[in-house]
Amino acid sequence: MRVSGLLRDEPRQVVRDADFEITGEETDAYAPASADASPEHELFLNCRRTGQ
Repeated sequence: MRVSGLLRDEPRQVVRDADFEITGEETDAYAPASADASPEHELFLNCRRTGQ
């Protein structure tokens, strides 16, 4: 699994530029134990290779 700190639309374009088709998508929110930190939103993409 790869992890990044990109904005939500950026990983989609990176995946498409690498010749992958997004076949599914799921988001999840993670709240750190510290009350001072805001929740982090995680994006999971299911992809299929379209190029050679």
